[in-house]
Amino acid sequence: MKRSSSKDEASSSAAQDRGGKSAKTSSSSSSSSSSSSSSAASAASAAAAVAAPTTTTPTTSSLTALPKVVVEAILEHVDAKDLGRIDCVARVFHGGMIETVLRRLAQRATGRAVPLGDPPRNVVAPRTWTQRLLREMLRWWWKLPGGAPKVEKVTGSRRKDFSVTDAGAVYSQGDGDFGRLGHGDAEHQEMPKLIEALSGVQVCAVSAGDEHSLLLTEDGKVYSQGLGDFGVLGHGNQEQQHVPKLIEALSGVQVCAVSAGVNHGLLLTDAGAVYSQGLGFLGRLGHGNEEHQHVPKLIEALSGVRVCAVSADNFHSLFLTEDGKAYSCGWGRFGQLGHGSTQHQLVPKLIEALSGVRVCAVSAGNNYSLFLTEDGKAYSCGCGTNGQLGHGNTEDQLVPLRIETFYPSGPRIRAIHANERTSEFVTDSFGEVWQAGIREDHQIFTTPRLVQFSF
Repeated sequence: MKRSSSKDEASSSAAQDRGGKSAKTSSSSSSSSSSSSSSAASAASAAAAVAAPTTTTPTTSSLTALPKVVVEAILEHVDAKDLGRIDCVARVFHGGMIETVLRRLAQRATGRAVPLGDPPRNVVAPRTWTQRLLREMLRWWWKLPGGAPKVEKVTGSRRKDFSVTDAGAVYSQGDGDFGRLGHGDAEHQEMPKLIEALSGVQVCAVSAGDEHSLLLTEDGKVYSQGLGDFGVLGHGNQEQQHVPKLIEALSGVQVCAVSAGVNHGLLLTDAGAVYSQGLGFLGRLGHGNEEHQHVPKLIEALSGVRVCAVSADNFHSLFLTEDGKAYSCGWGRFGQLGHGSTQHQLVPKLIEALSGVRVCAVSAGNNYSLFLTEDGKAYSCGCGTNGQLGHGNTEDQLVPLRIETFYPSGPRIRAIHANERTSEFVTDSFGEVWQAGIREDHQIFTTPRLVQFSF
């Protein structure tokens, strides 16, 4: 069984194209040598001069006095962050110049040509085409020429982001409070920084909760870091961990997937068993009680089934078995457990409403749940306040209901992800991401819409 972060695996494609939690990796390329930094400063200075010409500084002395092809060649050596500044302050470059440079860099980084012209008309997200290309470039800055590491996975939460390279190294950025970034301190990091404490460890997946994170290695071990309230880190106490620490209680157990909720975590083994740790309130840990667990504990109620995926969020947990069945436990206030009621479940319970379909992916959001079936259809249940269920209204749904936008002749879905207030669906058409719920400009979509264009 391939090791991964279960919740993040279901969202790996979507996480790269996210509208709600994406635009994660923004930094300069390691190809920014002293010479390119000088070019960046010169380009930015020239851009400012063009933006606000004076009588003492004629515009003929600016970059625009040079042939367009020369200016574009210069801009190709400016890091992506400075290109963003130039695009924002110097409108003289808006005549396709920045876009051309971004397309060239994107093609060089991805090996795929970026189409010319405007994005499709069904792109409704509130950003210009240049801004969209820039955001894509910021995600790819690791892969630009210059020896920077190749990032295979990007994940994160509201306060922090992680990038896992093909060599198993982990970089983090964001809010460093409680040691959530793993650098041994509480400092914030504006740009990705290597977690040196994991030197010599090959990480294959990271799952980020609000205040803590779980890191899975290629050899089936789990490390944790951040705030330790309720024992969520699994070390037998409630202490903070400012650097990743191995969960010794799992010694001898081969873990293949992890999922970090807000205050609890789920750990899936190669044998299809599930362990849980952290806050036990409302039964989210699945042990038949509401006790907290300071070390990982086997969920005995699932001993008769082989689980292949897990997903944890605020107050509930989802489990997917190899035979395509879904189970849930925890808080049921909005129907997110899918059992036709608002009752809590202290142990995982089979979602009978999905008995007629074979489920291949599950994703737990903030008081709602998403399910993907083998035939490429999506189902949802739980809190619908923000339209995130995708059923054309803002009502709660007590059992999983098929999202009609994708049925019978709609696009086939290959990945799902439940965010805090937005659901995302990735289709078979490369780069197509559909969203339901609150989008970036605070508009509410109660049915899924294609909201992002990607190369």
